[in-house]
Amino acid sequence: MAIVGIGIDLVEAERLARFVGNRGPEFERWTCTPAEIGRLDRAPDRIAALAAWFAAKEACLKALGTGSSTEVSLRDIEVVPDKHGGASLRLHGGAKRLARARGVASMQLTFSDAEGVVAAFVVLEG
Repeated sequence: MAIVGIGIDLVEAERLARFVGNRGPEFERWTCTPAEIGRLDRAPDRIAALAAWFAAKEACLKALGTGSSTEVSLRDIEVVPDKHGGASLRLHGGAKRLARARGVASMQLTFSDAEGVVAAFVVLEG
């Protein structure tokens, strides 16, 4: 397989917490699928989870080569936990259509965090 796209994003949890505090639940509805909001409700640290997922979604947008656009929303990218404590991505709507058009066959996602900053790295393969 060949690499179709790569993306990385960093999110400061404290900065995101302030932003969410100003926007309230509107931010979560704008960025998260209903399933993700349900998982946030059960997360031991809501802001840490939201920061990781937001970073993953932004990294995926970069890997798809779109950045912020009207054809793909953050809700089109879903972070899904796996049984090993990691996560994978599930695409919907515009993100799914764009991935198909770019020939994406598989997606890899990894996270790292240190001192209140979370990093997400996405590799798209085709």
